[in-house]
Amino acid sequence: MSLVVCAVSALMALALAKVDHSVGSNAPKYQALGGAYELREENSRETDNVGNSSNAAQPEKTNFFQSLRSFSPLIWIMSVVVLLVGGIVVPFMVIHTEFFKYRWYPNDAETAGQIMAIPDAMSVVLVPFFGLASDYIGRRPHIIGIASLLIGIDLFIIGVLGTATLIPWLILLGFAFSLVTLLFPCFPKLADKENTGAVFGLLAVVRNFGWTVLPMITAQLIVWDPTYSLALLQFSLSAFTGAGVTYAVWKLDRFYNGTPGILEKPEFG
Repeated sequence: MSLVVCAVSALMALALAKVDHSVGSNAPKYQALGGAYELREENSRETDNVGNSSNAAQPEKTNFFQSLRSFSPLIWIMSVVVLLVGGIVVPFMVIHTEFFKYRWYPNDAETAGQIMAIPDAMSVVLVPFFGLASDYIGRRPHIIGIASLLIGIDLFIIGVLGTATLIPWLILLGFAFSLVTLLFPCFPKLADKENTGAVFGLLAVVRNFGWTVLPMITAQLIVWDPTYSLALLQFSLSAFTGAGVTYAVWKLDRFYNGTPGILEKPEFG
């Protein structure tokens, strides 16, 4: 059933992006100017003295798949980071109760399920502040890369090396999960205004694909290794790989857009 829900969600995201692109190609654009929003037409129009715009230049229409082909390489590489790092969150949430019960709470299934509220609650509180801070300091590739490394180290320690105390590592995990959400605001910064809807559609497809496929891989790994070590090793290696790909994003951003890159620049200050 989860597979069907994710597949339908991915298809709806693609459809929404296509509709948004089709409607938006003829819609007036809003551009920030001097602290206010100025309504601007996408194409200049030739008008006469009475305001007749019958000879207006018509914008060139492109379809959704043409928009995909126009995406910069940075968008596609960032999608890989979403798959590698953002994609492990749901599989981990699926298995965490049984994993915690197996390792730390063999006779207390309730605590094993409830203790995951620690990183969840931290994310609720921290994400808005981290988002605001990134608007002022920029450096998103650095932050995402560090968060990916922290996730990889954390999951490797609790899943492969083993630890007697779980709670400190859940606190670290909540901190890292909160930081890695800065992935998502990167996408509209890398896209043209006309393709913003298509970019979010691509993001939804990639995310849903990861949340559909990775749980199935995780389930097979647990069949092979009921101690959960292989499953957690998979999560850890995925996060480490995501950190490496984020480094590539940082270098390519500077290559294409100068120093500092678009993703490094703050919104304010």
